[in-house]
Amino acid sequence: MNFTAEQALERAVRMGAQSPCAKSKRGVVIWHPDLFDILCANHNHPPRGFSCDGSATCRRSCGKICVHAEVAAIIDAKSGLHGTHMLHVKVVDGEGVPSGPPSCTDCSKAILTAGITTMWLLHEDGLRGYDAEEFHKLSLEHHGLPVIT
Repeated sequence: MNFTAEQALERAVRMGAQSPCAKSKRGVVIWHPDLFDILCANHNHPPRGFSCDGSATCRRSCGKICVHAEVAAIIDAKSGLHGTHMLHVKVVDGEGVPSGPPSCTDCSKAILTAGITTMWLLHEDGLRGYDAEEFHKLSLEHHGLPVIT
């Protein structure tokens, strides 16, 4: 049996729970749909040598100063991601919670560049897989940025 998005969600929640971030814990799993296990997993965190102090300033700046879980997993994998899937989940009190719409252009650019084909998010009605190009387009549109193909 191949690795499923539901199995990825369980693993991503465990990864997100390990995040040192005081504002928002996030976990990510990357897998290939034809294989039986994950290729890599990671969580959001400050860059090496820095830490999260949980202050109001740190919380306001978190998205700009921390390494996003998606980017951390791509860096860990280094290569061989063409055709893979990625799942991202926000974790609160050790549980995965629904996310908003695709919105992070930094992560959507990294996903496309790495060759990941499908990005999964947990929504109120369950898991949804987005084609990587659609995910990037929706992230751009979320910020009112031009979509040029």
